[in-house]
Amino acid sequence: MNKLLKPVRKVARSYGYDIVKYSSTPSLFDLHGVDCVIDIGANDGGYATEIREAGWNGKIFSIEPQPKTYARLEQRFATDTLWEGLNIGLGNKNTSLVLNIYEMDVLSSFLEKIEGNPVVDQIEVPVRRLDGILDGILADKTKPFVKIDTQGFEMEIINGLGERVNEVVGWQLELSVEPLYENQPLMEDVIAKMREMGYSLWKILPGLRDPSTLRAYEFDGVFFKDLASN
Repeated sequence: MNKLLKPVRKVARSYGYDIVKYSSTPSLFDLHGVDCVIDIGANDGGYATEIREAGWNGKIFSIEPQPKTYARLEQRFATDTLWEGLNIGLGNKNTSLVLNIYEMDVLSSFLEKIEGNPVVDQIEVPVRRLDGILDGILADKTKPFVKIDTQGFEMEIINGLGERVNEVVGWQLELSVEPLYENQPLMEDVIAKMREMGYSLWKILPGLRDPSTLRAYEFDGVFFKDLASN
């Protein structure tokens, strides 16, 4: 450890904090050889913008089912030659589903919220399995990282990859402490499922919390295969 860091870390620990070496998401992409990021439930491109600003210069493929939101997303990345997108939903079947639109559109989901945030609109959108469109997304890429932000619908999308699920190098998934949507899996269920699939939890990122009590309702978990298996 750097000699200058030791006393700073000691003081931080006396206040209940710790200082660890910073590792940005693009650094993890480089470490694991990621060559394509698939951003599912991309909304208007917040995550894609975040990783671009952090230094990721590779391919980004965004998928967003809300037409109005997708229009903003498409406009945002109109000059990004390494960005592509699709205005569809993803799931475990090729079908169509009703998307519940909430006033805060980032909360929109194929599932219903348990409480609060009434539905302001409902639209029927086409839904596809990811394994059926994966080749078109990847083209010449072979090591995708998949980020899913679909408000409780993550496992349906993962199941829609079928036997191709092991082609994914890493994932970023919502980890819900308490269910916010009907039939939403909890964080321990998601972590257990990822371990069963051969992925380890590498990083936890802060997510939704109650501003009055500071209680956390969800986090984002970053998962990767063991380096030896990549």
